[in-house]
Amino acid sequence: MSYATGKFAFGICDRCGFRCDYLDMRKEWNGLKVCPECFEFKQPQLTPVITRDIESLLEPRPNEPSATVNIAGIFSSTQTFTVTVVDSGGNKYVLDGSIAPTLTLVRGFTYTFDQSDSTNSGHPLRFKNGSEAYSTGVTVNGTPGESGATVVFTVPMDAPESGLRYYCTVHGNGMGNTITVINNNLG
Repeated sequence: MSYATGKFAFGICDRCGFRCDYLDMRKEWNGLKVCPECFEFKQPQLTPVITRDIESLLEPRPNEPSATVNIAGIFSSTQTFTVTVVDSGGNKYVLDGSIAPTLTLVRGFTYTFDQSDSTNSGHPLRFKNGSEAYSTGVTVNGTPGESGATVVFTVPMDAPESGLRYYCTVHGNGMGNTITVINNNLG
């Protein structure tokens, strides 16, 4: 099929609907074929200006609630975690209401893990570095699940930055999580 072109061809304006010479019709920025009377140039306000806010955050909030316990005791060199045990796809330690959080601990600071709650019975909390028990700076008091039961961890100045974790000596790594050790840069 062929279409008429040339000086005797006519077209219908997409805007006004009148007939005009095909060779005089113009295509607008939005794709319409219009007569010379209806033709409009693209206005600058029709093009959105895309700018990036240099102060905006790429991901301002995590997709899931954070299970990280932040640096403890920034202005104090001690902190106590209340430890309980829950069944969350297997037994898990709960530290101050967070299920098996990762921990960030500060070298030279002392952390007390209070295992007095009865749910701790049969779940002794300890520390390890890789597959080896880590007992430097660790003091165990009492029996988990009984009043006064604590595990006190004074983080040594030479503690490894990564590789540490807290775990249950009876049920293994699944009850705890990893520990990152940082320097105290405040003092």
